[in-house]
Amino acid sequence: MIAEARSFTFLANEGPVKVPYFQRPYVWNEDNWEDMLSYLLEPGMNHFIGSIILKQTEAQSGRTKQAMVVDGQQRLTTISILLCALNNSIDEGREDLVKEVEVFNACMFYKKDMFDTNAHVKIEHSKADRQHFQAVIQNEINLDEIDYEKCESNILLCYKYFTDRLGPGTPPTSRGKSERRTSLENRISIGDQKKLFCNLLNPVKKIMVIIDLNSTDSEQRIYDTLNGMGARLTGADTIKHQLFQKALDLGIDSQEVAQLYKDTWESVFACDDKAQAFWTTVQSGEHFGRDNMELLLKDIAVVKGFFKAKSKNRDILNIYWKYINALDERSIKEFTRDIAAYASIYREKIIPTNYNDAFSFNDYSRRLQHILNVFDIRAFTPYILYLYHKYADDERTLKTELLRLETMVMRKYICNLQKNADNFRLCIDLIHDDNGMFKLMGETPTNEDFKTSLRSIKASSSNNKTSKADPYSKPAILTLFWLELYRRNTRYGPDKRFDSDLLRYDYSLEHIMPIDWTSNWGDDTIPILDDDGIAIEADKKYDYRNEHIHSIGNLTLLKRPLNKEVSNYNFNAKAYRMRPFANLGITRLDILEPYFSQKNDSEDKWTWDERQIRKRADLMIEDILKIWPRD
Repeated sequence: MIAEARSFTFLANEGPVKVPYFQRPYVWNEDNWEDMLSYLLEPGMNHFIGSIILKQTEAQSGRTKQAMVVDGQQRLTTISILLCALNNSIDEGREDLVKEVEVFNACMFYKKDMFDTNAHVKIEHSKADRQHFQAVIQNEINLDEIDYEKCESNILLCYKYFTDRLGPGTPPTSRGKSERRTSLENRISIGDQKKLFCNLLNPVKKIMVIIDLNSTDSEQRIYDTLNGMGARLTGADTIKHQLFQKALDLGIDSQEVAQLYKDTWESVFACDDKAQAFWTTVQSGEHFGRDNMELLLKDIAVVKGFFKAKSKNRDILNIYWKYINALDERSIKEFTRDIAAYASIYREKIIPTNYNDAFSFNDYSRRLQHILNVFDIRAFTPYILYLYHKYADDERTLKTELLRLETMVMRKYICNLQKNADNFRLCIDLIHDDNGMFKLMGETPTNEDFKTSLRSIKASSSNNKTSKADPYSKPAILTLFWLELYRRNTRYGPDKRFDSDLLRYDYSLEHIMPIDWTSNWGDDTIPILDDDGIAIEADKKYDYRNEHIHSIGNLTLLKRPLNKEVSNYNFNAKAYRMRPFANLGITRLDILEPYFSQKNDSEDKWTWDERQIRKRADLMIEDILKIWPRD
């Protein structure tokens, strides 16, 4: 790989320069054209317009060498069109530009060999832009036929824009940008046109960095170097280039490769603006700086088995390069189709959830994704893709396998056994190891361990809702949220207050008996009794109550958080304050209604104590074990 500051005249020494059809078409618009022209006309500056990345192809003896554009085709195309507009515009004093015109022709055209009598356009665009670009370079355009409002070719619009800026006539109509008309009416003087033409074709004026790659260059080294230089080349761009260039190198007909590209890569990654926006969305958290496309390509490498447990993210391009280079004609077609299939699954199923989303218990796919997103677990995404792909026609098995994964994650978090470092290795085993499922079951805490942890789940009441909850409280909040949805689906029956099976994850965690219980919940106010109503020994009372404070039976969710003072109120006062925010069955039916419905003269007055906490915990755990069962 060689990177060097060059003038635009580097093109004079090249043979045909091809823009692969698997690159996006020419998309620059008036904003880009005006910015570039204004920049180039600005006096007293060493103009630098960016980089052009070319990959040189090996040519047989006696054949003209070729280069492939890897990156920079937008600026390469734009400068070429600007030069054509200048060449066609300058009449006065043209006799002074004989040398520059010769250089211009050498940059724009080539001959296949010394016996060739035809001049061929040097930059060979992909099918979408080829016809219009060649017509511009060969000066075969009738400008009167180009309408700014109706023309769909950015190549032709670019040429008309530059021509209108350079020559006499009606100023170009700026679509929806009337504020620019004043500047557009200021035509570029003939002197400035000649100066610009000469500068762009002056071999001493180094306005860009030309990066030459050869077939032996490491793709990872190329990627790292280019990004270090500020060149905008993504890992996905590099892999796409590798994949379809390899298809061509294998001798697959170019039309067939073009159709393969259209049916696969283009159909999922570049089919419309929404798709492109989705795949270029950068993820946050531990995946900061990596977009959906990059994450997907790593996931596919895991599923296919060429990204191992000890592989490094920074080596992903070399890993892909080795894998793609080993593919034959049949397998490269199959691999390309698999990428499209996994991408479709990823976009439909592997979607971030937010706190405005409403969830239903029976939507098992969204339920799992929600749990993984709250815990910021992404290591199992390859396995989830694998399951959706493998069981595309077997929803029953798919649902079973996803539930096993969900159960393992929830139980490990509740039991405080979660180690994110182990997840990726387990993911690989689940896909490629015949004993992977046994390992998953081995990682899943037993019912007894799960029950014990639910009776002593560590969490803190918070003045924040779930969106800003203490990380240590997430397992408790998730458990209560999905327990409520489960009961709405199975237990609450005809109660119209709880007949909606959709809920937003937008609640605050509350300890009914507060963590700071000594002020208003002391033994003199709420006696500390065992199940038989016998008082706990004095030296054990404090620990006994603290143990129950952290039971799942003492936790609930409220629509709005209580302030700390209210949270510590005695039960009677607190129950009244909770009432407006208790729209869930786990609060209203379990706690408030039994209290408010009792008769004032009842001998055995219902109150919130350890006995109620244990009873509620037993009922909750019974349902929680049904939500996340261990086979």
